[in-house]
Amino acid sequence: MQHGEFISVKKFNAILDAKAVPCFLQSDQMRRFLILTAWVFATAAVAAPACDITLAYTEHPSAPFLEGEGLSAPARPGIAIDIISAAAAQAGCNTHLTRLSNLRVLRSVEAGDADGAILFSYDAERGSLMAYPMKGAQPDAARRLATLSYYLYRRKGGSINWDGTTLSNPESLAIGVNTGFSIADMLTALGIRLEEVQTTEQNLGKLHLGRIGAYAMQEHIADPVIRQMHLENDIEKLPAPLSTKSYYLTFSHKFYAAHPEIAEKIWTAIAEQRDSMTKSLMPQYHE
Repeated sequence: MQHGEFISVKKFNAILDAKAVPCFLQSDQMRRFLILTAWVFATAAVAAPACDITLAYTEHPSAPFLEGEGLSAPARPGIAIDIISAAAAQAGCNTHLTRLSNLRVLRSVEAGDADGAILFSYDAERGSLMAYPMKGAQPDAARRLATLSYYLYRRKGGSINWDGTTLSNPESLAIGVNTGFSIADMLTALGIRLEEVQTTEQNLGKLHLGRIGAYAMQEHIADPVIRQMHLENDIEKLPAPLSTKSYYLTFSHKFYAAHPEIAEKIWTAIAEQRDSMTKSLMPQYHE
């Protein structure tokens, strides 16, 4: 028998009946004791958690999906993390969270130092760095964490405009983006000059001072910061979204190669629980 292999009761009895087993082990009382002992060990092994997963996500808030700022997770960490925690528990896993800058999250998962990353959209480059839930050659949107939209923000009366199809920039002004955010790829493809900084506050401050012509950011992040900075009378959001994308829990290729069945179970559980949990949790996070 190989190390760690469990044997059936029938096989166990056959071993006990063998002449090689000392006679004192062949009594019915001893037989029952040894069978019970084997059953206890087998049950303990089955009941043990399937895995411990370390998940990385940005140190900046993306409320209500990711709450709090800094390196520690708050008591109410956000809807995305609540959904992931429930899905992981359903798969028999414990989750451990670590917060990093956006680029360090990507590098950590690429290197296999973290098992996964929270709330990332898909593009070809990220697909080479991390494992996504797939359906054929494309990510499976049914197993997303959330759907989020980017909008373009400008000073009121600014010259940059986006009508949903065409971006007009008659003064060839730079557009601000947050470092590591995927909207940069779309704007670069449109021939737009970009300026990257780390935080939403920095970009909105630059926009307010006229140092950039517009700012591209997800509305659920930018809108509350505009209110906090009291810039509602100075900055406007253009009505048509720049981009609407699905966002996912990803796994490192190292973790997925070792535990594909666990990753798939968690992604499936996310699909099963996402809509109902988002609906029930949203009012709590907006209190």
